[in-house]
Amino acid sequence: MRINTSTAFDANGKWWLPELDSEKKQGKLFYNPIGPSKLHLQDSFYSSMDSPQALIIHGQLNDGQFCTLIETYSTNITSYFGSGETSSQIIFNKAYIGSDLLSSPDPMCESLTVGYSYLDSWLNKSPIEETRISMSEGSIKYKKLNDIVIKLTNLKTKLTIFTNPISHTDGNSVSLTIDSKIFIRPRKKQKLSWFLNISYKLRIMLTLLVGRPVSISNLYLTLGKKRYVENGKIRFIGFPGSFIFSQSGQINSKDETIYPWDMAFPFTEIEDSIDKIFNNWFNKSESIQSVYDLFFIISIGSKLPIDFKFITLLQSIEAYSRYRGQNEYLSRDEYAPFFDTMYSSIPDEILNDHREALKARLRYGNQFSLRKRLNILLGGLDLRILNQLEISKSEFIGKVVDTRNYLTHRDDINRNNILTIGERHDYTKVLHLILNYFLFIELGISERKIIGKITHPNFLRNSRY
Repeated sequence: MRINTSTAFDANGKWWLPELDSEKKQGKLFYNPIGPSKLHLQDSFYSSMDSPQALIIHGQLNDGQFCTLIETYSTNITSYFGSGETSSQIIFNKAYIGSDLLSSPDPMCESLTVGYSYLDSWLNKSPIEETRISMSEGSIKYKKLNDIVIKLTNLKTKLTIFTNPISHTDGNSVSLTIDSKIFIRPRKKQKLSWFLNISYKLRIMLTLLVGRPVSISNLYLTLGKKRYVENGKIRFIGFPGSFIFSQSGQINSKDETIYPWDMAFPFTEIEDSIDKIFNNWFNKSESIQSVYDLFFIISIGSKLPIDFKFITLLQSIEAYSRYRGQNEYLSRDEYAPFFDTMYSSIPDEILNDHREALKARLRYGNQFSLRKRLNILLGGLDLRILNQLEISKSEFIGKVVDTRNYLTHRDDINRNNILTIGERHDYTKVLHLILNYFLFIELGISERKIIGKITHPNFLRNSRY
C-alpha cells in the first residue's frame, strides 16, 4: 500500500514496544496530515502517565505491512472498573510503513523519493508530441520524458526529477496524466533527519519558484538494498516504504494544477541554469536558513493575522540584511569607547534590572536600525520595480518603521503615521515581493529575468502567499 502523505486514513493492527515484541496489543491508527495523529489501543503499554515513554512503537497492520511510529507520547490512559480493562491514546508525529521495522527514530537510509504539489505544473512536461501538417491534418505520438539530473556538489548528492505517464481508460478513450517526483540519493547513507531536511528545503525552494505554498504529497523511504540472485547473478534491490508526518500550512492536492504564466519562475524559464540554482539554494542554506524559514512561515500562513505577517516579514528582511554583512555603524573597536562612556553615565540611582536593560540596548545600539537596513536594501532595487510597486521609497520606509515600532512597543508618539489595516495588507504584499526579489538573486536567476518578471502586471496580481 502506497500512502499519500497529504491524505488522512486509519488502519487496524497489532502494536508492541520494541523490547516487548511478545506483548502485542490491538489498536487503531488514525493519521491526520495536519496533525495530531493518534493510536487508540485496547490496552496500555504503561501503568501510568508518569511511566517512561518509548521513542518508537512497532506494529503490523491488518494488510500485513509493518509500521513504526516515531516520537510518541501517551495522552490518556483509561481503566474501566469492574471489567479490569484498559484503553489508551498515543500521539505520534511520524511513521514509517513498509516491509521493515525501524530500530531507531533516526535510522540510516539509502534514498528518498518525494512528491510535491504543483511539481507536475512547474515542470510542465507532456508525453504527447503533436505534429500538425495543416488545420485538418497532423499526427500525435507518445514520447519518452527524460529525467532531470542535478548534482549537489557540496552535499555529494544526486537529485533526479523524473516524470511517469499514467494512462486512464474510459470506455473507448484513453487519457494520459503525469506523475513527477524527486529522487534524492547521496553518495553515502545518511540519517532519516538529513533526508527530511533536504525535502523541507526543496519544499521552500519550490514554494518560491512556483509562487504558491507547496506541500509534500508523498515520501517513499528506502532503508537499504537487499541481495538476491537472478539468472545466476547477484543483484541488489531496495524496497521503499511510505513515510508520513504532519505538515505545517495548507495541504494541496497533487492533482491541482496551475499554468506556467501564473507562476513566479516555471522550470522552462530557468532550465538553462537549473544546476546553479539548486546548488546555490543548498550551499547558502546554512548561513541564510533563518530567512528561508521566515519566508516559508509567511508563504504557507495565508490565514495568519496581518500584523503577525507584517512583523515576521520585517524580521526576515532584517535577517537577510545581516546575512549580507550590512550590520554596524562603527567597527566594534571604534564603538567600544563610546559604549563604555555611555554605560558609565547611567545614574547610580537606576536599579540593577533597569541598568541591565539599558546595557543591553547600548550593546546592540551599534547595529543598523530597521530604517537604515531598508534604505540600503531598497536603494539597491531597480527603479522599475519601485515604480511597478507604486511606492515612494522615503514614505514607504517611514510608515513601515513607525508601524513596526507601534505594533512592537505600542508607542503612541507616531501613531498618526502608522498604516491602516488595509494599508498593512498592501504593504505586506510589497514586502513579500521585495523579499522574493532578493531570494531570486541569491538563487542566481539573472536580474534581467527577475526585473522582467516582477514588473509584469500579472506578477503582483497572481501572488497568492
